[in-house]
This record gives sequence, structure tokens and C-alpha cells, in this order.
Amino acid sequence: PANFSDEGRRNFSEACLAHVGKIEDLCNQYEIPLLAAALQWCTRHPQIACAIPGGRTPEEAATNAKAGAVDIPEAFWTDLEPMIRHWEKGVDR
Repeated sequence: PANFSDEGRRNFSEACLAHVGKIEDLCNQYEIPLLAAALQWCTRHPQIACAIPGGRTPEEAATNAKAGAVDIPEAFWTDLEPMIRHWEKGVDR
């Protein structure tokens, strides 16, 4: 992923990072911020009422709020669905 620090990378396998890159590419095709897709994916489940991301600064809190309001077409979720997978700690990351 484009905005992933070297410090963050050390905790994930190359396969995991490559997979995130593919999801990021899909987001770019739809012109959707990765943050918006990540937050809204959580709240798409009918048993999840909200997502509470922790912003470290007022600016991050504002960015998170805006991400929750991004209009994401159903076609994006359809294209994302086959890309969703579980990563085992200690195996894949």
C-alpha cells in the first residue's frame, strides 16, 4: 500500500501487503479512499451499529468522520467481496 510506513510493514507478510495493494487498486478504480472502504465495510454487517475509529488528532477525527460519509456504490462491494479473506497471526502476518 502506498501510505504504509516501513515500521508498519514489518508486522505483515509480503503476501498480506500485496493483497492490501490489490484492495487499494480497487478503491482507486472507484475513486474511494481506502479508509472509507475499511470503515464502511465494518458497518455493512447488520449487527454492527457503528465503527469508532480512534483519531490521534482533531484532523484525524475529521478525516474519519468524512470517510464514514463517502458514498460507496453497491458495485464496489460486489467487486470487493471475493477479495475478503482472513489472515492468521503468526502465519500470514
